[in-house]
Amino acid sequence: MSLEQAIQALTAAVTTNNELLLRSMQSTVATAITAAPVAVQPVQPVQPVQQPAQPAAVTGMPAAPTFGFPTQAQQPAQPAAPVAPFSTQQELFNYTGAAYQAMGPEKGGKIQGILQTMGLTNLNDVKPEQYGNFYALVEQLKVSV
Repeated sequence: MSLEQAIQALTAAVTTNNELLLRSMQSTVATAITAAPVAVQPVQPVQPVQQPAQPAAVTGMPAAPTFGFPTQAQQPAQPAAPVAPFSTQQELFNYTGAAYQAMGPEKGGKIQGILQTMGLTNLNDVKPEQYGNFYALVEQLKVSV
């Protein structure tokens, strides 16, 4: 079944469902209207509300606003650190080598630039807490033009 046929079938099903629902609602309303007679009550006039002659006197200045650091509940949530698919240095080397091979020497050579932006000079210097950031940057390099 093609996508167009599936859309047409779904559209027809929704239309049929809507028609059945509308008929059901109309019969329910008609039954309710004919089943219960409505007694008409006379309308009572509304008494106007009396306004005070003068507004209440202000008894001082409002409290001064306070400024401070937002509480933890008010602070925006920090984005979660990206999770790398590796957790050891050997897996880091394997991932980086595979990424380099997949991108080729020209684009893969930019991995060294990623290390430099992280303040590192060698792949051996990447710490386990930096794996997620390194992984995200390399993945971003893969999809860039």
